[in-house]
Amino acid sequence: MVDWSHLQYNLSMLNESDTVVGLVDYANVQTGNFLAYALIISVFFILLMSMMRRHEFIEALVTSCFVCFVLSALLSYAHFVPFLFVILFMAGLGVGGFLLFIKRD
Repeated sequence: MVDWSHLQYNLSMLNESDTVVGLVDYANVQTGNFLAYALIISVFFILLMSMMRRHEFIEALVTSCFVCFVLSALLSYAHFVPFLFVILFMAGLGVGGFLLFIKRD
């Protein structure tokens, strides 16, 4: 039989939290906001690669930047990610839209 008594886990947050948001916030703080950053970046690349199956790169870039812009704005309002993510995806949306405008003319 394996003795696991030497491992100390802090499970007090499971007892004190009333909502799932509290648990996610606790896990996000404990990982140094890595969970929210990884969520935004993975959603961006998954959308970009899935959109590139049917559309060109610039159209896929604009679509994935817009979706991640909205997602990062919501997460920034909830204090999960810094406002820098909103600005970066808005800048990517602007650059992609400008390239799409140049390409169409």
